[in-house]
Amino acid sequence: SPSSSSSSSTIVEEQEVVKKRYTYKINVEKIVERMRFARYVLQARSMFGHKEELVMECVLQLGRATVEDLVDSVTKASAHSHLAAKTMEASTLKSEILSAIRTLANANYITPLRSPSSSLSPSPSLPPPPSPSPSPSPIEGGKKRGRKRKGEETPTRPTKRRKGKKEEVTPPTPQPQSLPDDQQAFLTNLSGCIWTYNTTQILVDLRENSCVRVVEEKFDASAAKIIRSLFLLAKEKKLSPQTGFVAGEAILQQLRADGTELTPETFQNYLEALQQGSLKVLLHSPSPDGGIGLYSIDILRLTSLMAQKTVESVVFDRFGQESLRIFRMILSKKHAEEKQVADETMVPIKKTREKLYHLFRSEFLFLQEIPKGERIPSRTLYLYSVDLQRVIKKLIANTYRTCANLYTRVRFERKNNPDLLEYDEDEEFGREGGEEG
Repeated sequence: SPSSSSSSSTIVEEQEVVKKRYTYKINVEKIVERMRFARYVLQARSMFGHKEELVMECVLQLGRATVEDLVDSVTKASAHSHLAAKTMEASTLKSEILSAIRTLANANYITPLRSPSSSLSPSPSLPPPPSPSPSPSPIEGGKKRGRKRKGEETPTRPTKRRKGKKEEVTPPTPQPQSLPDDQQAFLTNLSGCIWTYNTTQILVDLRENSCVRVVEEKFDASAAKIIRSLFLLAKEKKLSPQTGFVAGEAILQQLRADGTELTPETFQNYLEALQQGSLKVLLHSPSPDGGIGLYSIDILRLTSLMAQKTVESVVFDRFGQESLRIFRMILSKKHAEEKQVADETMVPIKKTREKLYHLFRSEFLFLQEIPKGERIPSRTLYLYSVDLQRVIKKLIANTYRTCANLYTRVRFERKNNPDLLEYDEDEEFGREGGEEG
């Protein structure tokens, strides 16, 4: 119906899924970003805790919200866990929610919008004016009696109403007074400010954690701590291809501050291994003051290694160990012929031909014909190659298609089996409550 379509279009406009023009256009980047929301929520939980996870989930669902809206949404979400309603007072729960909001704000996971909406911005500006107005009002309005009385009554009437109607306004007032002073000031200062999620900072942290994990798998925990210390000192806030250069002495001091004791010789050996080893993830620059030198992390190199590892895991899961060996060999050689592949991978020629055909049909390998003179199949050389970027794009498209199918199935199950899903959610909240207890 026209009314339902109009309300639906309003919703997708508020969530920035579509951009309003003369004609509607699908914002694919925003849709892909929303598909990563579950990862953002898990990142907030792993780094901060359960309350921060709930706040992050509410911000992602609402798109933008005030502190008051977040407190109300998280309170309702916490009530479903059967923990807040029974074991926690309202003031304590609100204090924890405000603390979680401040933690996410300090970590730059949520940021205030520079231009809040006009409907919400006047609310915080209304309370401050009465405080400076009482002193000048009796003096300035001395000659004009009508205006003088109105000006004098405005500062005095609220005090009388508070004394007379204090019992009626008791529910909202005790909750802010029961909060700690710093959280009360935080709520007062940000009253009416609209908050939204900061995708860049979340992606930066996710990328850093993935890079540290890759280094730990290839080397050991000490090498991973060196990479993490370099990330911490570089303080990257953008998705740049590499970090800024950091002095080696500063990295060593950061490691000692974190409780990792490495001798200068061992530390230098780790730096050389990360710079010249199989990973080659560190970039070196001589320091003008001498010493160990300056080091930077080649993030682009690490992310390409992670993408290659993901593709190899897909090949192994779908085609097996021998196909993975063939895929790695062709990837390292750039181009390879069928007989060369069979000889170097030590796979029988008949089985090699079969594996190559399956990989080629699934678009993991690409074939190039090099004829010798006339185009006769027996005299034509067929070279297999790997275009890693094309394979990655293919896998990403398949992933998006799978996610769309899963969302469709989830909507179908929620519509047909709502009681079963509510039972599963209650069980999950019960397990979380047991872990927290």
